[in-house]
Amino acid sequence: VPNIDFYRQTAAPLGEKLVRPTLSELHDELDKEPFEDGFANGDELTPAEEAAAKESAESKGVVKFGWIKGVLVRCMLNIWGVMLFIRMSWIVGQAGIALSCLIVAMATVVTTITGLSTSAIATNGFVRGGGAYYLISRSLGPEFGGSIGLIFAFANAVAVAMYVVGFAETVVELLAGVDAIMTDEINDIRIIGTITVILLLGISVAG
Repeated sequence: VPNIDFYRQTAAPLGEKLVRPTLSELHDELDKEPFEDGFANGDELTPAEEAAAKESAESKGVVKFGWIKGVLVRCMLNIWGVMLFIRMSWIVGQAGIALSCLIVAMATVVTTITGLSTSAIATNGFVRGGGAYYLISRSLGPEFGGSIGLIFAFANAVAVAMYVVGFAETVVELLAGVDAIMTDEINDIRIIGTITVILLLGISVAG
């Protein structure tokens, strides 16, 4: 690619002599590497150029999951869980078909509004690491970001409890099918749930 710096005077005063690259150096990526950090005479990059080069190097090292692994798979994992396969039938039995449809419709409206709001915030600038807290604090301020971040953390804790209870209930039903109940169903759910939470805590601490 033509560069104005390559066409400066090669015999400039004050030792600013530059070396023009050959065609092979311009076309060969390996031969161009010495010119990326500066010119051949040892000139250093400006602070702006150094920051741009550093940001480019960091962006190359970031592993991006894409919309399938990063978005679709994670959303499907949240949908295909305890609420859909275990609790939905219980909700219909307790509330009835009409109220169950109303509950699902309200949840759909809330999820749609949240998704549109998140998309508007995420497309409003460059998204860095930090998840939902970074997006909210950047748009609404650190006060709103901190409060919503606490609610989000509490919601995750409640979701973990719900999923653990659903898992423990399923395991107890399987144990009851083979007549392997330890004490009774309620206490078995508590025992299996406690063991599961301890295992999840160990995985989280281990990273």
